[in-house]
Amino acid sequence: MTSSPLEFEGHLKLLENHIIKSPFYDLITMPDFALWSAGVRIIPVFTSPTYHTSPPISWLQGLFTSCTQPEWRFPEVAISPGLDVGNYWPMNGSSGAIGISLARDISPQSITVEHVLRHLSLDSHSTPKHLEVWSPVMDRMSDETKGMATVNFPDFLAQLGHSSTDAQQCFVFLSEMIYDVLSVDHIQNFQLQQKLLCIPIIIIVVKSNWGNKNFTCLYCIHIHGILYPNGVALT
Repeated sequence: MTSSPLEFEGHLKLLENHIIKSPFYDLITMPDFALWSAGVRIIPVFTSPTYHTSPPISWLQGLFTSCTQPEWRFPEVAISPGLDVGNYWPMNGSSGAIGISLARDISPQSITVEHVLRHLSLDSHSTPKHLEVWSPVMDRMSDETKGMATVNFPDFLAQLGHSSTDAQQCFVFLSEMIYDVLSVDHIQNFQLQQKLLCIPIIIIVVKSNWGNKNFTCLYCIHIHGILYPNGVALT
């Protein structure tokens, strides 16, 4: 039995409403300023080491096991779109950081964290859980940062191997978030609690994951905001 034109139009309307309400729609309609393909780069000094598995004990074991780290598993994977299972950056440990140098001056407004669906994940315990967003600033007494919480040497710098004597700038805390691995939405967007203008660097700090002590899987991070070419907002 064929549907009438009115019934077909009604089905299309329901599908359209479903798409608009989905997190995918919000993601594709918000500009992403954290794309490696658009000129964004990883800052090694603000980025944790990559987790590497142990090499095979013998050549025979290597034939039957996947013990070597794939060469494409660099931090740049976390700023490249794609949700294929296993296509993630394995950050060493259950906590750490990734430093992102933006290609354009923006005022960041929100962060989107992508992860594969829980039932597809090979290890949901390696999903990031508690995250923070920081940015380095040169002048803690500027009009913009005045009244905001600035720190000379945040905890994540020590974890990355820096000493307090290396600190030549201060850092401003922008937000914290909890990625809910139990949610049906595996793409989760978080509004920043503090917002600055013309930020060139964003540091995503992973405070904890969901239980894996060896590594944390970062599939894709998106940074959304307002473009500020020449210090003037485009709205």
